[in-house]
Amino acid sequence: MIVLSEHVDYWNHIGWKDPYSSRFYSDRQSAYARRLGLSDVYTPQMIVDGTSQFVGSDEALADKALAEALTNKTIGGAGFDVLTIEPPKQGNILLDLRLPNFIVTPHVAWASREAMQILADQLIDNIEAFAAGKPQNVVEA
Repeated sequence: MIVLSEHVDYWNHIGWKDPYSSRFYSDRQSAYARRLGLSDVYTPQMIVDGTSQFVGSDEALADKALAEALTNKTIGGAGFDVLTIEPPKQGNILLDLRLPNFIVTPHVAWASREAMQILADQLIDNIEAFAAGKPQNVVEA
């Protein structure tokens, strides 16, 4: 399973210009729509295993589609560090199935010693740069 978040360009003409958008991604989504017999495309759209599609923000449908694909073995396996709802609630379909081809790790993949040191170094660099009048990593409002 490969999760894609593709920067489509079909919103650019109404002023929602995405600097990373590409006609390629819009064409790819349109090809999926044709394959699935849809008359239109939309965002966010989720397609699982090239056979089912739904509004990508619908967590229940996403979990159900993934569970079906894992159970039917149309997807060989999946490993997640994050679930659609954190912390997971009682009755989570993916956890209740106890599938051998689905692995969930604690949501701590970022917390290695190396990552923590990098964060500390960046914090010190940002404070020193700010004190010198040259702020870094500025977020414009």
